[in-house]
Amino acid sequence: MNSYKPRILLLIFIIYFFSTVSAANITDEQFESDDTYIYTYFNNFLMDYTNSIDKMIVDDITYINDSEFLYEKINYMAKEVITYEYNSINSPAGDVIDPYYSFSKDLNELSILNKEFNEQLENNTLNSKYSAKITVVKILSKIGTMRSTLDTIDNITTLQIDNRILTFDTSEVRKSLDYYELKILKKAELLEDLKPNENLTLFISPEVPIIYEDTLIYGTGKNGNAKIVIIGPENIVYNITINENNYLKNHVFEKPGIYRLYAVQDGKRSEVVIANVSKIPTQIIMEGHYMIDIFQNKSIGGTVVDFHENPVDSGHIVFENETLELTNGMFKKNIYSEVVSSEKYIIKFLETEKYLPSEKIIEVIFSKKPVAIRIYSETPETKINSPITIFGEYYGLDDSLELKLWLNGKLNSTFKSDSTFEKELVFDKSGTYEIYVTYDGNEQYSFSKSNTIKIKVTEKSMPLISNTKKPFILLFLVIIGLIIAIYKKMKKNEKVDLKELSSEKETCLTFEDSETPYTDTLEIPTSKIETSISSKYMELYNKIISKYEIRSKLTPRELLNYIKENNYPLYDELKFITEIHEKHNYEKSKIDRNTEKGYYKSVDNLLEML
Repeated sequence: MNSYKPRILLLIFIIYFFSTVSAANITDEQFESDDTYIYTYFNNFLMDYTNSIDKMIVDDITYINDSEFLYEKINYMAKEVITYEYNSINSPAGDVIDPYYSFSKDLNELSILNKEFNEQLENNTLNSKYSAKITVVKILSKIGTMRSTLDTIDNITTLQIDNRILTFDTSEVRKSLDYYELKILKKAELLEDLKPNENLTLFISPEVPIIYEDTLIYGTGKNGNAKIVIIGPENIVYNITINENNYLKNHVFEKPGIYRLYAVQDGKRSEVVIANVSKIPTQIIMEGHYMIDIFQNKSIGGTVVDFHENPVDSGHIVFENETLELTNGMFKKNIYSEVVSSEKYIIKFLETEKYLPSEKIIEVIFSKKPVAIRIYSETPETKINSPITIFGEYYGLDDSLELKLWLNGKLNSTFKSDSTFEKELVFDKSGTYEIYVTYDGNEQYSFSKSNTIKIKVTEKSMPLISNTKKPFILLFLVIIGLIIAIYKKMKKNEKVDLKELSSEKETCLTFEDSETPYTDTLEIPTSKIETSISSKYMELYNKIISKYEIRSKLTPRELLNYIKENNYPLYDELKFITEIHEKHNYEKSKIDRNTEKGYYKSVDNLLEML
């Protein structure tokens, strides 16, 4: 991860959707004001690191799952970062990702080494004990690398709250690493008296090396001078000294291919080890499914990364018989169709002298574009023969449309409209009426239906009062009138008393006696009374998750793709909402008032439609 710096507050949405802390506990004021939750998210990683290492110390085998989960979690985030970086969403918080990715990766590898070490000791053979001695060297080297990464984490200064830098405390992780190291060294003491036999041997780790990666060459022999011979695309001879009947040598292969390795001492040669050195594996990072409107020229693309998640520095992509050159690992291609269809494309990264090939199959669905229609009424009730106005608007195109208005499933009227419209209705019968508007669509736009609203129509006239009840009603009205008159008189006297009391206070109260200056009106900060963009999105997010019974936790972009595939008429409006949500929370961009109003209106529209 060292060669790129992710710049994305995708971290925020991961905090918001994936944190072990419930999203319901996150206040919008905290969420939007500073980097508190980015800091909290990564600080939780530090606690998880400590717990995983502590489990290694006490031989709790669940440390394997814990470390693997942490690595998968940070690896998934790194891929999401690449996707968002491709879409030019940036943030200074990207500096935090690199060292945490490195530490998670090293912790996962450490857990694997720890498991191997314990198994080698349990086997209790001469060879397994010797292998355990080599594993100790690997473990101690890995611990050294992890301590260096913790130094980097200590020096992170990009997160702030109220102009105060938030720094990470890695002391607990370091303490656990120290205890773990002591445990390994204590076990290694049992291997100190181990004297491997004097047979000349040679081994490598890993058994399938990758170019530019460290490879450990080790073996046994008699104490004294010896040589390691490497024959292949590169021919190398190392002069080594064997102590305590064993040796270690680090090597980096720079060219792929088949190599023959062996040790030579006193005219004798060890068995030959064949090493098939691989080029660097690659992967294409991009979405697997796309939905594109017909007659729309859409740019889609992705990023090619190596197995460390670093963008590939050079190479070519074959995309629909077109060869594209990578730029910082990224590629783009315009897709266009005038026909409704579903197409599959095989995207291939071509093998180079340094990188292995890879491919990705994506599906692109070309479909007609829906029109988002929203209607509402200023009142949910009306009387028989009293007019009521239905207001409406649509998004997605600027053309004048022919719309249809429906009452309880029956066509009421057909009319033409320009983006906004009003329809006056008069009902001649009582009851509850369901109202919605539709658009039949054309060659470019699909059939679209608005949200449904309900209007309750009641009788207009009041029921007649019987003659037997009239005297009681008149008496009741007289009593009410007397109560009102008495109440008004009491309030008048009360106002006089308050006025006198106020006059007395003014003679003794000075400005210095008051904590705050006097103002004629009480101002409530708009940030306190507004529904925030964050909380409004969460309301919609939870409604969609509940509506479709989605059990897995999705990111906003994944949820948008889910809606593409399962309820496309909602897609355009949800896409607009998601983009505003991302700009506001991930980029921390300022949203103008009109856009914000449209955002809230769109969210309310989808909530009604759901």
